[in-house]
Formats: sequence, structure tokens, C-alpha cells
Amino acid sequence: MEKVVGKNIERFDAKSKVTGTALYADDIPLNDFLYGAQVGSPVARGILKAIKKDPDFDWTGFTFVDYKDIPGKNEVESVVWDMPFLVESEIRYHGQAILLLAHKNKETLEEGIKRISFDIEELPYVTTIDESLSKKIIMAREDNVFRTKLLHRGDLEKGFKNADFIFENTYYTPHQEQAYIEPFAMTAHWENNKVYIKGTMQCPYYIHGGLKVLFDKKDDEVIIAQSAVGGAFGGKEDYPTVISGHAALLSLKSGKTVKIIYDRDLDMNITTKRHPSKSVVKIGVTKSGKITALDMDFILDGGAYETMSSVILARGMLHAFGPYELANVRINGVIVATNTPPNGAFRGFGAPQSFFAIESQIDLIAQKLNMSPSELRKLNFVKKNGTFPTGQLLGDDVLITEVFEQMLNNADYENLQKEIAEFNKNNKTKKRGFGFSTFFHGAGFTGNGEVMVASKAGVRLQKDGKVFVLVANTEMGQGAHTVLPQIVAEALELPMDYVRTEKVDTSIVPNSGPTVASRTTMIVGEILRRVGKKIKKTLNYNNESDYLEKVKAYLNNKDSENFYETYNKPPKIVWDDENYRGDAYGTYAWAAYGVLTEVDTLSYDVKLINAWSVFDIGKVINPLLASGQVEGGMIQSFGYALTENIVFDKKGKYWNADFTNYIIPSIMDVPKMHIDFYNREYEFGPYGAKGLGELPMDGGAPAVNNAIRNAIGVDLFNLPLSPEQIMDKMER
Repeated sequence: MEKVVGKNIERFDAKSKVTGTALYADDIPLNDFLYGAQVGSPVARGILKAIKKDPDFDWTGFTFVDYKDIPGKNEVESVVWDMPFLVESEIRYHGQAILLLAHKNKETLEEGIKRISFDIEELPYVTTIDESLSKKIIMAREDNVFRTKLLHRGDLEKGFKNADFIFENTYYTPHQEQAYIEPFAMTAHWENNKVYIKGTMQCPYYIHGGLKVLFDKKDDEVIIAQSAVGGAFGGKEDYPTVISGHAALLSLKSGKTVKIIYDRDLDMNITTKRHPSKSVVKIGVTKSGKITALDMDFILDGGAYETMSSVILARGMLHAFGPYELANVRINGVIVATNTPPNGAFRGFGAPQSFFAIESQIDLIAQKLNMSPSELRKLNFVKKNGTFPTGQLLGDDVLITEVFEQMLNNADYENLQKEIAEFNKNNKTKKRGFGFSTFFHGAGFTGNGEVMVASKAGVRLQKDGKVFVLVANTEMGQGAHTVLPQIVAEALELPMDYVRTEKVDTSIVPNSGPTVASRTTMIVGEILRRVGKKIKKTLNYNNESDYLEKVKAYLNNKDSENFYETYNKPPKIVWDDENYRGDAYGTYAWAAYGVLTEVDTLSYDVKLINAWSVFDIGKVINPLLASGQVEGGMIQSFGYALTENIVFDKKGKYWNADFTNYIIPSIMDVPKMHIDFYNREYEFGPYGAKGLGELPMDGGAPAVNNAIRNAIGVDLFNLPLSPEQIMDKMER
């Protein structure tokens, strides 16, 4: 049989999305339903005293829900269960849901929302990390600190004593909006004491667990199904539990199907964003450029509730030391509280923040030492059989030097430098620079996470020979429902025509874990590879026609049979979560970016000309889909670097919650992208594959920052790298 792994198999969902036949949540035809909506707080912090309904308005046909209508617990299931579905008394952010309304007429519902008001004792609020750290206003816990963690290795004091130079700087990164095409949308209905949810989501079993708690239900009384999803990027990981709960509460009280569709303004105002960060980075180096010590305070803004922030903190800390072997390290991680919507997952979750700090600092040091930033990196790269600061022995699966050199070769680095020098010599007001970043990403959940999830995946074998992949992992544009069938087809040694993915519905598919953390291909794909091999061994067929005969004989009078496998932890992986010691991840994917920028010294505008990238993600299952993931991630990272920034008004509300004022890159802002892969198979991934999804986001911002420094010689420490910031530095 011709192999399918490594081939550009066309996405199975491509035709339906291109032709418009794919059903997103708002496209699903419904009969006799109500539109639902929330009424949120008009203040960023306060104590709710009363809900007021305009007595002059006709409230006929409305359904109302507040926290007293919740039959179970008013707690949103997350890593930390500290956020309510509906405000009881304390308000912690602008727009926080207080009351739910539903009506059959959308315009009447919108008018009703305007006729609701609240009696609130308004309290002072904080919206930034520095305001929270000042403790002038305490809005959560006793000190505004949700959580602290420490990663430590070696003797920091000794490391700094051995340094010839010490460089200390502080880096800031802002909120970032996921900017998915489809805003949040969810429908809910009840039937025979069971609740049915359908809509846009990443992690159906997260919603399943959350609604069991909200309604005090058993496993089989909550059914979650995914509709077509118009993008997610982490933004639809945990928040769908909230909107699902709201729709289900309204449906329970009204006795009708309820649909909740967010408009863009509401979606951007109240849903999760990337965590803002503050990184205080202190590095000691010798005259030759050898790093002797790294000390970093890595602080994240968790928002109003901790929810998922601890896993983002962990990821950021475990990438904060960069792809370097460092003997003396201290990473002090802190999550602070602010009066903004809780921050959550966004591609890279934590790593883009810490990589911006460490990779920008490396180039700054190279400049101060009058040393090539490429040579400084090569001198300090972790090598094969090296050790990360957690004590993890990396073996020979370390390819950072190789991908970096391949990126430089692809960019023709030596000649490019000459071209840049010539360009700058001949242009008075436009200056070009080349900057790079080197980075990695741990594939799968941190530490013992995959063992705790205990993912289960399967394949349904049908009498006609067709097989359906049974997973809870969602298709949200990344190509998972094409790649996973490719892996199964390869294991079965059958053409792709035989394999499809079953619809994601918790009453049909097992809990294969959430679609996050670059785990779907590597973790779930490997489980499915084993399932495919089990079926192949069970049927013991020699070719396609033999397969069809063996299937009929095996199933006999049955129409189908399901085969399952569960996650197997690779051997010799040990992790101590309390002390952050051991094997943080089973493996790492490695990457390098190079970016050519042009800075206009009159307008201070930055233009991206070319970008080169090389990735080690093990065996590439579908090169075309992998390249698409890289292109999208790089563009998102460039937006993070240059234009994206959320601004608060005087009420603590997002001022720029639309795509007029929140600027994401357009096609006019995208450089020429040269993407390459370094194919080296990973022993415990399906056919050698590692995870990819998070990695492309991690390196863009520092590469752009370093390119700007190379072009005009200024040191920038805050994202986005705006014309205003550049002007301020250049005119000093």
C-alpha cells in the first residue's frame, strides 16, 4: 500500500467550508427557540445590592435567570474553581454576568437588556500588573497574589560572582485577543431530564464536566456536541463552559431551546485573552559570552479569577530559560489578580511572554559585548545529552543548533548582512535589520498532566470496511480531523478513502483529552496508531480485498465494533510538580526564526520584508497542513509584536473591542515567509511526529524586536513595538 503519512492529503472539511455548507452554531436550523443573552456589570469592581427591571417596560415572554436559579454549584470548573457562572454579590470585572435573559424576538431581547439596571456599591479597581503589585488596592486574596512558583538550579550567587558583566532589564507584554473569525455561539435544550449542548468549542469534555457540577447531573445526563468552529487558538478552551452554562440555565427555566450568540464587541469584552506579563531579567555573562547565571521574576496578570492561570504560569516558567544550558538559574513565577476578565489560553500560553524577554535580552547582551548574536547563542545552546534547569536529561533529541544553522543557511545570512549594509548606506530614512530568535516548546501537557488525563481514543470498524476515528479532539481549522485519519489509515495499511472522523459528541466518543497544548497529533495520534495496529493484527489481512472479506467475517451479524486504547506514558519520565524538578515534557519541538525588517526613521513605522523559519516537529504527517499552521502562527506572532494592544477606558472596560481599533495583521502586513522542516523522527510519537500548534507563536515577537535593534540600534522592552515607542527611543 502507498503510504499516506508525510503526504499532502486534502483537508476533509475543506469543501464544506469553501462552499458554505458547513453548519456553524448560528447556522443550525431551530424551531420554537429563544434568543438568550447576559446582562453584565457596568463597573469593574463592586458589590451588587439589587437588580432593577424597568416597570414601564412590557416584560411579557421574557425568561430571567440569576444565581438563585442554579440547581448545582455556582462554580465554573477549571484548574482552579474560583469563578462563578453568575454574580452573587462580589463583582470583579466589567461585563461580568449578573443576569440572564431570553426572548423569542431578538430585537425585543436587546431592548429588554437596556431596561435592566443594577444597584451597585462601586469599589476602586486595578487593571495592570504594577498596580496590583503595589497593593494600594487589594481586590483578591490578602495581597492580590493568586499563586507563586519557584524553579531553581545551582548556585545563583556564585554564578553572578563568576560573571564579568551583569545585565538587568524589565520586559512587558500586553493582553492579546485570539481574534477567531466566529464569535462565541451556543445552543442548549433539555429532553428527558438531560441537557444537550451544541456550539463552538475546543474541549467538549471540559463543558461536560462543568455542566455536571452546575446542574448536579450524572455523566450520561449531559451531552456536548461540537458544531463547525470558526477558529479558536485557545480562546475556546475554557470559556465555552460559561456560555454553555448560561444557555442551559435559560433553557431549563424556559422549557425551550435557547441560542446565545455573542456579537464581536461582547466577545472581545468578556472572554479570555493572553496573559499580560512583566519579566525582570538579570543575566551574568563572561567576556567570552558564556552565561553564568539567570535570575528572572516572571509575573502574569491572571485577571479577576485564577481559573487556568497556573498552567500558563508553569508553561512560561519552563520556557523562560530559553534553549540554553544554564548551570545557575532562578525563575520566580507569580500570578497577580486584576479587575479584568480572567485571562486564559492563547497559542503558546505563557511561552511567548517569557521568550520575548529571554530572546530580546540575549541580543541586547550580544550588542553590549560587541559579539555576534548568532555566536552568543551557539556558545550557550543546550547540546545533545544536555540538561535543562529542571534537571531533565535531554538525550539526543536536541536539535536547536541544527534548526538555527539551517535557518541561517536558508536566509543566506552572510550575503544578507552585506545586502543590508549596502541598503542602509544608500538610504537615509529607511534602515533594514535582520533579527532572529531561537526557541522550543514542550509537546503535550506539563509534567504528570497526560497521566492525569488518561486519554482514551478509538476506532469504529463497520461492516462495509469503513472506519471512523472516535476522539473528543476537535477540528477548529488546524486539520486535526485530516491528520488523525492519516495516522489510522497508515496503521491499517489502507487507502484514505476508508477512514473518516466521527462527529464530536460526548455520547458517542471517549474522552481523548482537550484539543490544546500541541498534544493532539503526538498524544492522541499515537493512541490511534496503536488502535489501528490492533485492528490490523486482529483481522490479519494481506491486502484491500482480503481486508473487506475479513471484516465481514469478523463482524458476522454485527454492524460494527469499537476498538479502544488509552495513553501510555513513555518510559523514564518522572516529574515533581511541587519542586519543578524532573522531566517537564516527554519531548520538545525546536525552532528558529529570522526576520528582515525595514524601519522608516521619519514615520517610525516598521515593515516586515522577509521571514525565515525552520522547525523540528519530528515526522511531518501532512506537510501542507503543517505549513499552514506555521504561516498562521507566525502572522499572529507578528501582530503580537507590532500592533495588538488592548486599552482600558475609565470604567475598566476594553476601549478598543473591535477590529477597527484593535489592529491585527492584514495581508498587506505579512512578509514573504520561507518555511522549512527538519525531519527527525521522535521515538514515542505516531510515525515519529511531535506537536506543532503552539510553537509558531513563540518566537515572532523577539525576532522582530531584535531586527529593529539591528536596524536602528534602539533597545525596546514593551510590546507592541509601536511607532510611538520607537520614536521615544530614537529622539532621546
